[in-house]
Amino acid sequence: LRDKSTDKGDMLTTAAKMKALCEEHDALFIVNDDADITVLSAAHGMHIGQEDLPLIEARSVLETPQIVGCSSNTVEEAIQAQADGADYIAIGAVFATNTMGKTARKAVGVDTVRRVKESVSPPVVAIGGITVSNVPDVVRAGADCIAVVSSATMAVDPEAATKALLDAIEAARH
Repeated sequence: LRDKSTDKGDMLTTAAKMKALCEEHDALFIVNDDADITVLSAAHGMHIGQEDLPLIEARSVLETPQIVGCSSNTVEEAIQAQADGADYIAIGAVFATNTMGKTARKAVGVDTVRRVKESVSPPVVAIGGITVSNVPDVVRAGADCIAVVSSATMAVDPEAATKALLDAIEAARH
C-alpha cells in the first residue's frame, strides 16, 4: 500500500481491507513508508526508501514478525541495508520509468541487479520499468522478485498482463 495523499484514518481502513485480501490469496501485505499504519493494520511488513524513516528506527517500531524492506539505488546502499537488517532489498529503477515521479532517476540496469545479488544475502527485488519483454533479463540477473506498477495497472487487461509477466518469469527461470 503506497498512498501519499489519503488521511491516516482512511488509509488504515484501506490497509485493513488490503491485508484481508492479501491473506485470502496467500500474499504478503506490505505498507510503504508508514510504520504506524504497518503496525495498526497488522501488515506483514513495511517498505522504506533512502529518504524515509531509517531502517533501524523502523524496525524498533514494528512488531517482531513484521518484515522491513529497503529501496536501494546502488550496491553500497544495498550492502548498508543488509547491515541495518533489511529482510529484502529493492534495487532500481532497473529501467527508465515514469511511474511515481521517477522520470528524472537514472536507470541502474540489470548489471546492478546482478552485482547487488552477488553482494547481499537477503532477497533482491527488482523494480522500475520492468515489462514482459525485459523481465527475462532481470530474472537472469538474479532478482528473486520483481515489482511492477504500470506493466500491470496501465494494461488494457491487467489480469492478462500479470499472467504474461508470470509466464515470462517462469520461462526465464528454466
